[in-house]
Order: sequence, then structure tokens, then C-alpha cells
Amino acid sequence: MPSVSHATCSSTDRERITMEYLPFATAIRRQPDELPRVIASINHSLDGQAIDPWLPGQTVAILAMGASTNSSHALTAALTSVGVRTTSQTPRELLAMPADCQAGDHYVVVSESGRSPEPLEFSARARTGARIGITNFPDQAIAGVVDTVISLGGVDDSAAYSIGYLGTLVAYSALLRRAGHPSVAIDEDGLPDLVQQVLARSLEAASAIAERFEAVSSTDFVGHSYSFSSAAEGALLFREALGLPGAAFDTYQYLHGPAESASGTSGVIFLGDGRELVLAEELARAGVPTLAVTAVADDRQNQLQESGVVILSVPAVEGIARAVAETVALHAVVEGIALKRRISIETFNYSQPDTKLQES
Repeated sequence: MPSVSHATCSSTDRERITMEYLPFATAIRRQPDELPRVIASINHSLDGQAIDPWLPGQTVAILAMGASTNSSHALTAALTSVGVRTTSQTPRELLAMPADCQAGDHYVVVSESGRSPEPLEFSARARTGARIGITNFPDQAIAGVVDTVISLGGVDDSAAYSIGYLGTLVAYSALLRRAGHPSVAIDEDGLPDLVQQVLARSLEAASAIAERFEAVSSTDFVGHSYSFSSAAEGALLFREALGLPGAAFDTYQYLHGPAESASGTSGVIFLGDGRELVLAEELARAGVPTLAVTAVADDRQNQLQESGVVILSVPAVEGIARAVAETVALHAVVEGIALKRRISIETFNYSQPDTKLQES
């Protein structure tokens, strides 16, 4: 999360931008209009940059914390499918490595603020020439510890990241294309229309979803592959924006014990079209408040609804585009629950003084 109300950064279309917190409701509705500018900034950042190919068998170390870690699961899913490994350790864990050891052949350093201490500290000792940074503020500390900076363009964002989070997913796609893996990149230019479509549909459904989750005191988020990224971000948004306990699980890990705590006061949000839905039916029949964010056909949706599963339909897109669609749907769910419970999304309960370096 951002730690200050104002910051400045470079941009492709404005020399200086003042970044201010937007109300969450405003930010999520601005996403279709802001994404074209974010995409243009990302492409401008990559113009003329020589990106070494990420080869099968190599390792890409992703250095991120907080919401950026959640987005990184989508990059991991993409790279896994083309035979490129990623690391699962946090930057703080990697700092325990001997100083002469490298965590990967390539590095992606993700910090929307450009001032996250843990990723930047490890990046400073990583192999030069292989470090790519993704940030909303390219003139902050991140610029001194990476070799290439991909800028999101200094977009204004909500305190619980929304616009910048989607921008980070877009940056992964553009970077994958440049690193030799166009098969797992997406059509970034089509995302604004996708986001507009999902947002309209999800905002319309949000009130009924909030009603079903009215008695819920904690929520599990369950998804696999790209959808695990969405699950992780959903759990963080419930904690960060709503102050409600949330936890994220890979679909198949959830089958090995965690599902046993589901009850009438602990909801489950499933993201996906496969094994998630079989379990969703079982839990819904047992009285567990259950939501499925899914792209399955209408007849399957009808079966799920007959079991008591609430459906939030998203377009049948794949890869990083699916993570974008699911995340936007969850933004609407968060707003709906906030309105139902009269929760303020705009402030945080606790301030951590060491999660950001001093602003440049």
C-alpha cells in the first residue's frame, strides 16, 4: 500500500505527476479509462530496451512484497507453462543467502511505490544487467537498484491498490513478450474493454453477494494457477480494505485440510472453472456462504445455483487476462460488502513505519 498521500514521478505524457489517494469506488471505476495510459507508459519504458531472453530451465527471481507478491503468482503461472522457473521465497528470506549467491538468472523487482525495502535491498546485491523493475514511481529508490525500469505512468490510485495492481499485471504481459514468450502474453490493448465489461456486470451483482456474505466473519479464497493470483489479492483486499480476515489457498491445497473449517460464518470465494466448482457445490449444500467467480457455461452455472452457490460470471478469457477479470470482479465485491456493512475502505488501522524507504 502507499504510505504517503503525495508523491511525484516521471511519466510519458506529463513531466511531473502528483499521486494522490483516490476513493476506492472512484479508482475502480476509473480503471477502464486509466489503463490505456498505463499501457502506453509500459510500452514507452520498454522501447529500445534490450531484454535478455528468459530461457527454459532458467530461473526468474521475482522480488516483491504485499499486493505485488499476489500479482507475481500470475507471472509464475505464465513462466511455469513455458518451462521457466521462478522463486517462491520472499526477498527477506533471500537475504539469508550467502552474499556471493544468486537467487536467479534474471530478476523482476516489483514495487508500486518504488520504495519497498526488502525487494530493493536484495536487488542491490543481485547480478547487474539482469534486473528489471516494475513501479508506478520510477524516480524513487528502485531506479538505483535495477537495470531497466518499467513505469506504470504515475497513475493516481486507491490506498488499497487497484489501478496500479492491474497495471502490474499488464507489465508482466508486455515483459513476457519481450523476454521471448509471446504465447503467454495477452492483448493488452483489449483490456480496457474487458475491464469495463467485468466491472459493469460485477457492480450490478455486488449487492446480492454482500447480502449472502452478511453473516460471514472470515473468508477463504481458492484458485489455481493464474486464479491463485486473484485469490491471494482477494484475501489481502478483504483484510486491508474491509478489515475482515481472509486467507488464500491453491485449489488442490485447499482439498488437503483447509476446507474443513468452512461453516455458516466463514465464507468461501472460488475462482475458476474446474475442481473449484465441485467443492463449491459441496460446501454450499452444507450451508457455507459460497461464491464462484467463473466463466463456465450457463447450464453449469444453473447447476451451481441450484446447490446454493452464488455466481459471478466473468468472460472466458485465459492467462493474465483471466487474473485481470477476476481481480476487477473482486474489486466490486469488496465495494459491495463495504457498503452493506458501512465500512470505510479509505483508511488503515495500523501504520508500519518500515514498509517504505524515505521518499526521494
